[in-house]
Amino acid sequence: MIRISGKLDNEMKIPGAALASTIKVLAGLGSLGERVLKEHGVTKIDNDKEYPSHLRARIFEEIRTRFGKEALYAIGLEQGFLMLSLVPSIGKFIDDFRRKYKKELLNHSNFSKNLKILDRTLPAWEKVTNDYLGQMRNNKVRSKLNFIKKGPGKYDVPIISSQVVKNKDFFEANYSVFLISMFSEMFDIKMSIDEENSKDMDNGFSKYQYTITFKQLQKTRSYKEHLAEIRFDANQLLLQRVLEEAEQQKNIVQKQKEDIEKLSSKLGKYLPPQIHKALFSGQFDTGIATKRKKLTIFFSDIKNFTSSSEGLQPEDLTRYLNEYFSEMTDIALNHGATIDKYIGDAMMVFFGDPESKGEREDARACVNMALKMQKKIKNLQSKWRNEGFYEPFQIRMGINTGYCNVGNFGSEQRLTYTIIGGEVNIAQRLEAAAPSDGILLSYESYAHAQDIVEVEELSSITMKGINREIKVFSVISDFKSKKLSKDKDEVSSVKSKKDTLESRIDKLEKLVANLVVNKK
Repeated sequence: MIRISGKLDNEMKIPGAALASTIKVLAGLGSLGERVLKEHGVTKIDNDKEYPSHLRARIFEEIRTRFGKEALYAIGLEQGFLMLSLVPSIGKFIDDFRRKYKKELLNHSNFSKNLKILDRTLPAWEKVTNDYLGQMRNNKVRSKLNFIKKGPGKYDVPIISSQVVKNKDFFEANYSVFLISMFSEMFDIKMSIDEENSKDMDNGFSKYQYTITFKQLQKTRSYKEHLAEIRFDANQLLLQRVLEEAEQQKNIVQKQKEDIEKLSSKLGKYLPPQIHKALFSGQFDTGIATKRKKLTIFFSDIKNFTSSSEGLQPEDLTRYLNEYFSEMTDIALNHGATIDKYIGDAMMVFFGDPESKGEREDARACVNMALKMQKKIKNLQSKWRNEGFYEPFQIRMGINTGYCNVGNFGSEQRLTYTIIGGEVNIAQRLEAAAPSDGILLSYESYAHAQDIVEVEELSSITMKGINREIKVFSVISDFKSKKLSKDKDEVSSVKSKKDTLESRIDKLEKLVANLVVNKK
């Protein structure tokens, strides 16, 4: 093993040109290299500047994690090819070697002669490589490549570098390019890692040792063809790993999408649908902000809820309440209401935000909703009586139209989307004053919906905190139902008149028949 005196520096440096070459060979993997550098504050590489070697090690780690060691090997090959063109000393050395030993490279008959060429050449190549390695290190650390002959055609190569063991596939491929370029026409070259003598050290460096075995070839082989072959095989494996990783990422994205959809579905039960939709589409502002807007507000609650529920078992009470709220909620959503909250047995909704069809249409939608709820409650009451609920829930409703503050209230840690203001209080107090299964409207709400419902005007009321009298209207029926009832009565009347006429005609025919018989 190589001995290095002094304290090893964890911040071993590499020139920008070397880092840039690594990024260049990663082009086939998208922006992976640039992204890793950006995470460490490097947005642009200066070729003349030195950078911490751990940046490249971090890139290698990302490649190995995502695409496997095969990807590191393929990248190492490409880095080796690039270095041949970027590092003049190494490229020139190989070219000079091939010119000098051109005949010997193609001569396989004299193994011992070829071994002598190998023994003479490796130390020279070692020096050229170490000169280059020395340029990639700061003055505090010198890392060397050292060929130790172990026998004929067999060498141990120890090296100390940063993060080498973890990324041994990269460095093995990197050195293979140079060895194959020089000797592949003479030898079949094998490289193997000495696991016992290769390990990470506490200072950020690695002791790395591999064994190179040179075996005599029996027939001529072009080094270019050899390099092309291993390059093709490596790139095929890399492509396979990239496709596998892409499929994994696709599955991860699909799983995340499904998880988000599940979360969205769960959140949808706690948020008004309009807010839920706007939130997940990115259209909803989650900051603390409110606006003043004319809305129609609806309140409902169960009259005498405590006494009505006293005779029920908790399980039955829960079932009836859930059925009630489920039916009312469906009706509210179908009419475009924004459900603000459930308060015990009470329900608060409003129309006009975040979506609005205009003040008039919003008010009419609210009144129609209340009428629909009223009819549904009657059906539920009949059903519950048949199930043994002796005194089923009776519902009171109140509706008011007016200006409110609507938006996000609370803090940066927790927000509530709701409405506040005096008009909200009026709607709540109208509900509290409503008769059993009845609906009370304020004047403005009634004005927008006067062609929908038949009402009875009640005495005006004053409310604490409200500086005006509130005109109150009690809903008697909706005009549609009244018209249907009137039409039904008219049909019955016509039918009755028809039956009477037919009876008289029948009697007259019998009388005429008797007269004819008597005359004969």
